Amino acid sequence: MNEYVKMAKDFLKSCNAKMSITFKKCDRYFDDDKEPRNIYNVRIDRDGMTYKFTFGDSIVNTRSRKRPNCYDILACVQKYPVGSFDDFIDEYGYTINSGEDFRRVEKIYKAVCREYEKINRIFGDVMNELEEIY
Repeated sequence: MNEYVKMAKDFLKSCNAKMSITFKKCDRYFDDDKEPRNIYNVRIDRDGMTYKFTFGDSIVNTRSRKRPNCYDILACVQKYPVGSFDDFIDEYGYTINSGEDFRRVEKIYKAVCREYEKINRIFGDVMNELEEIY
């Protein structure tokens, strides 16, 4: 086990959280995916709260048949407040040239905001420690 996985496991243990990662299917995950990737169901439980979501693994991991671990998941979840839509566009470098671009970026923005809210609900009291996993 490498130091990053150990850090993630230690974090989950220290805050009495459990994570399960189960294979769902291999398919296109993002709207602009050119090839399929492994998709997993992830469940995080802590203090009577549960957050369930799907995780689209990297194409590299899919090709090499590597399964994600708790570090991979915790490193990817949104751990910081997203701010306004304009902040989001600036921070992540999106360019909006059409109504279609606007709708696509707005959909991503809303999903990231929801993820942050759910992660913060479960880990708000230990968010500083979670932020160390990147």
